[in-house]
Amino acid sequence: MDELFDKFCTDRLTPQELEQLRARLDGMTDDELDQILRHCAETAPDNAPISDSRIEAIKSRIDSQIRPARPNPFYKWVAIAAAILLPILLFCTVLFYQKADRLSEYENMIAGDITLKTGQGQSVTTTLPDGSTVKLGPSSVISYTLTSFNESERTVRLNGSAYFDVTKNPRSPFRVESQSLSLRVTGTKFRITARRGSPRSEVYLDEGSVDLAARKKADHVVSLKSGQLALIDNATGSIAITEIDNPLEASAIASGTMVFKATPLEDVLRQLTSRYGRTFEIDTAFVANDPFTGYLPDDNIDEAIYILEHTYNMKGVNSGSAVRFSRRN
Repeated sequence: MDELFDKFCTDRLTPQELEQLRARLDGMTDDELDQILRHCAETAPDNAPISDSRIEAIKSRIDSQIRPARPNPFYKWVAIAAAILLPILLFCTVLFYQKADRLSEYENMIAGDITLKTGQGQSVTTTLPDGSTVKLGPSSVISYTLTSFNESERTVRLNGSAYFDVTKNPRSPFRVESQSLSLRVTGTKFRITARRGSPRSEVYLDEGSVDLAARKKADHVVSLKSGQLALIDNATGSIAITEIDNPLEASAIASGTMVFKATPLEDVLRQLTSRYGRTFEIDTAFVANDPFTGYLPDDNIDEAIYILEHTYNMKGVNSGSAVRFSRRN
């Protein structure tokens, strides 16, 4: 033992030396403190023995005065729990943000358009989420979103032609929207042709009933009955309704076949150009104004050419981008 501890044992420390001793004791272990106390007991002036309990009491007093307070065991367990839970918390935070990003992707997906397209001379049948079926005609587009097509509402957008077989659901009306018209049903079968930029749109009701309004006259709603054909003038919004009594004609219209009644051939070729995306023309005007009555397919260009060839004794040449008719030799 050095002089500082000897003075402590004989109670001869000055105030400055006491502060030095406190600094020394603060860094000692319990065993070192025990050794010093026993040394003090042995070197005390009266050499009187000190009991173990007395030594422990002195140690406790020294600890309380010169050492920082020992941590409460409760806080020790809190620290341990925090050390264990912190990585878990960090993992959950990262996972939450990943899920939030994924949720954002899902929301974008739900809000985004679901679109089906057909090319020139193509047709395709699809089933909508409610079980309704749609046969999409050539060069047509149908689209909807999951926010606009659900249990409370069913709305699709159309540019082109399509035949709808709508699943009946009075609680959720079925709507078809286009640039030229708006149509509402609960469950029925109908064909609609509404092309962007076309001067005329058509709705043929095969079964059930529909409420129809032109965009130009949105407040004027027309109700169709089975077997009726509505012709909409897209420029004025006027609607003309015709009864289709001929079963063959009705079947042709419902199937998407193009029906003509005393239509100038020049107008027929113009409609074929619109349907097939190719130019239909005649190299001479010998039959341009002749009327045509009959049916032409809108998804089979070779058949359409064949019918016109034999009706007017012409020869049709399909170059891929255009179809040119000329008089047979």
